[in-house]
Amino acid sequence: MDENDPDTIDEKIKLFSCYGNYYWTKGDLQNQLKYSILAGKETKKIPDEKQREKELYFHYCNIAGTYAELNQLDSAKVYAELSQLRDKAEYNRNDVRALNLWTLGKVAEHEKDYQKALSYFREAEKIDGYKNHLNLELLYDHIISSYQNLQQEDSLKIYQIKRDSLKLAVSENQKKSLTTLLNEKEESNPVYLYVFGIVLLVMGVVVFFVVRKNRILSRQEKISQQYLEKLPESPKSEDYSKLLKALKEKDPAFMFYFEEMFPDFSSKLLQINLKMSDYDIEFCALLKIKIPTKDIAKYKFIEPATVRNKKYLIKKKLNIPNDVDIYQWFEEM
Repeated sequence: MDENDPDTIDEKIKLFSCYGNYYWTKGDLQNQLKYSILAGKETKKIPDEKQREKELYFHYCNIAGTYAELNQLDSAKVYAELSQLRDKAEYNRNDVRALNLWTLGKVAEHEKDYQKALSYFREAEKIDGYKNHLNLELLYDHIISSYQNLQQEDSLKIYQIKRDSLKLAVSENQKKSLTTLLNEKEESNPVYLYVFGIVLLVMGVVVFFVVRKNRILSRQEKISQQYLEKLPESPKSEDYSKLLKALKEKDPAFMFYFEEMFPDFSSKLLQINLKMSDYDIEFCALLKIKIPTKDIAKYKFIEPATVRNKKYLIKKKLNIPNDVDIYQWFEEM
């Protein structure tokens, strides 16, 4: 079998891509990446240059997205830029352009170059024809986070309003769909009117509390930032340095070092709420040593929005009043 035969190359690309898609559906990104790379090696053998460059344009974008999901952001940046270099208007693929911008924005955000991250995210926002309300809402979350880090309050508020308006618009569209269903069914079965009323009420309550919660989280985060900025520099003791080193290197011994410094910490939390999990206690430990939201997100490979939500849940579990800053509470604990 001639490995450079175009038909053989095409079949191998399809085979490796099928394996990659299979592992993607299973959530196994490492194996997905392995087979995507194998497919890429075959793609480079395509004899027709125009076709080869077009396929590599798609391939590099997909590889960049997978590396980004695996938080291997240096590699994600390389492949996103390789994809961008091959972009042509004739391809007409706004989804690929947007994904490349999204990936490069996450890389810049990780590198704390929030102005560059913002430029990528804002450019992605301008691209039409690829967005649904879920990825647009997540894009707004990244833009909001960038503005928060740049302390541009006016722009931050604009995008918070945009995000809240999007959620309300989605709710309105769902209501219209239910109305259409009701009009089709109400003559044959009046129970639809009752069901519609209940669903509409539930949707309204959910939207109200989502918007209200987001505003609370934003306000609490601002208070926390102000509190941390007023504190003196972190202690320079050997124990504290060892603790931070373990955190940054994701050393499992982090909690062991922490318990040496604060031996009664876990027991005090469990006295307040016996249902505190090990993960809850470790998260509280980060707050105790005053790790900011963006750094927790970086060390734990999660979004800043996830960190803010976790803080909200911790406050509920520990009965911390809304008007008390969570870092201050742990400082005084």
